[in-house]
Amino acid sequence: MKSKLSTNIGLVAAIAAAIISSSAAAEKDDILIRELVAAQSLAFDPGGPTSVLESKVDGLLRELEPTAYKTAALALIKPLQQHYRHDTYSLVMKWGIADPKEAFDFLSTHSPALLSGNVLDELLKEWAYRDSEQALAAARKVIPEGNRPDAASTVLRIMATTSPSRAMSEIDRNDSRFSNLVSDILVYWVSLNPTEATRWTLAQDRHHQLVWDAAYSWSSFDRQAATAWANTLTHEDRTMALTGILTQQAATTFSQTGNQEKSAKDFMALFPNPTLDQEGYANQAVTHLAQYIVRSWSSLDNTQRDVMNWIMRLPDVRNREFMAYEVFAGWVLKNYDQAEIYGESLPEGRLKDNARLILVTNLSTKDPQKGFEKALRIIDEGLWTRAMGHLFFWWQRNAPNEASAAMTKLSEQQKSKIMDEVSKLKERSKRPPREN
Repeated sequence: MKSKLSTNIGLVAAIAAAIISSSAAAEKDDILIRELVAAQSLAFDPGGPTSVLESKVDGLLRELEPTAYKTAALALIKPLQQHYRHDTYSLVMKWGIADPKEAFDFLSTHSPALLSGNVLDELLKEWAYRDSEQALAAARKVIPEGNRPDAASTVLRIMATTSPSRAMSEIDRNDSRFSNLVSDILVYWVSLNPTEATRWTLAQDRHHQLVWDAAYSWSSFDRQAATAWANTLTHEDRTMALTGILTQQAATTFSQTGNQEKSAKDFMALFPNPTLDQEGYANQAVTHLAQYIVRSWSSLDNTQRDVMNWIMRLPDVRNREFMAYEVFAGWVLKNYDQAEIYGESLPEGRLKDNARLILVTNLSTKDPQKGFEKALRIIDEGLWTRAMGHLFFWWQRNAPNEASAAMTKLSEQQKSKIMDEVSKLKERSKRPPREN
């Protein structure tokens, strides 16, 4: 009997102690909250010790129990508050870690303006790691601010770390606008399970770009397997996959001496007659890959001649001319003498006229007389006018007498065309620069 009585007395004492302890803790939290409110009222006093108060606020919040965060929020956060103060910001961040759902629900009701920026991102991340479905449902209710990404994308990225297929399914059902996010998740998914990820890829209606993404990602760690998969695909998908694989190879090896030319040779082996136009996904992929090889290769020292010779092997289409023009313009700036010899060695035609146009443009302020003689040999009428117009625009400014003497060697019709072009250039030079 005594034993049972002792046990009951001990239990009552423990309950009483717990109640007292809980009461003491609640009283302590109440005191801390009152101090926080007092600190808040002084924090923006122009003459007040702001830095001291901020330190004090941090200390008070560290002592506050998580169970009191909601009470503190009711005391500190005013309805429709537009900006964070130091104490409310710290409180929301701590509350978001302790109970993101409760913090989100509270702010949605009491002060939705505070559900923005990095705070919203961090709160949703904490929530998504615990319950991504609930977090996603909440994120979809938040209207995106300015140019910031949709809040749902934050949750979908975290969901994808544990289940890419589930994240893709959510995007497919509700968030089809996240095209860039789909690519990012697919690249990650391939790294986890390429077979599953590529099977999903081919099941999508407009999957050609996704095929490129999948092949690019797969080849980063198993090029042989990625290539084997590419060779099982139909023509357009195969082209997309192979360009993805070769782009991955070029991206990882271009910094290594000797691999630049190998990538170019591999390109020609895979695509001996590339279309190089902008019609269809596959042709665009081939065009972009050729341009990537050209730009990366020609950015190295003393490679321009090899790059130009490679470009000459591509089909004679607009993109070939564009790439040659771009490389030659860079070459002229790096080594004019080498570029001039190469340009003059080209057969007569538009490629050579383009080269002469670039050379004349470079000579306009350095040696206009030589530029004039070179411009006279341009066959294409439009390129001739452009070259002469740019030349005389600068020549008339820097040496007007010499420019006038050169002009007397031209016909009246040629003079008229040149002066029209010079007038256009003068008009453009008066315009204020465009704002980005």
